[in-house]
Amino acid sequence: MRTDHVECTTFTGWAGPPGDVRPALDDDVTCEVAVIGGGLAGMSTALRLAERGRDVVLPEAESCGHGSASRNAGQVAGAPGGDIQLLSMLHRKTLPGIVRFAENSAHFLERLIERLAIDCDHEATGNVCAAVSRGQMGRVRRVTKLLRRAGADVELRGTAGHPDGRPLQRPDQREPTGRPAWRRSELRHG
Repeated sequence: MRTDHVECTTFTGWAGPPGDVRPALDDDVTCEVAVIGGGLAGMSTALRLAERGRDVVLPEAESCGHGSASRNAGQVAGAPGGDIQLLSMLHRKTLPGIVRFAENSAHFLERLIERLAIDCDHEATGNVCAAVSRGQMGRVRRVTKLLRRAGADVELRGTAGHPDGRPLQRPDQREPTGRPAWRRSELRHG
């Protein structure tokens, strides 16, 4: 494959670059704490220190939030990640605390956005798990039960007239009208 006409960029495409980036430092700066790097951890650390009265400087090579972190694609999940069944099996007693922590983290961020009037496109939508087979629907039902037992605010619901959460039917299973009988079920969390 030829790559002589390929242009590479470090821009992630998630959001446009900010228009108010300050120029690079050309003098020495004195501060109490320097937090290097304006990723999620750096911005969070600098903010918390500044809120506690520390004199903080946050140097960043590009712009704060530039690029993507190892676990960030611009989404905030108010639910525990990973395999809930395995998490429950290994940490049954601590799962309720993990669920509360995950739910509270999303609410914390929403309050922070409001309190600091952060101009962003945050939209609280919750999480959805869809099932397209009987096996997947069984998994969604098991995860729903585990999360409810752990105190999570979840609901199992079906769409397209199926409140019991039946899985999608294959396209060859037709309604009497001759149209595909697609059905979708989802687990909503948040």
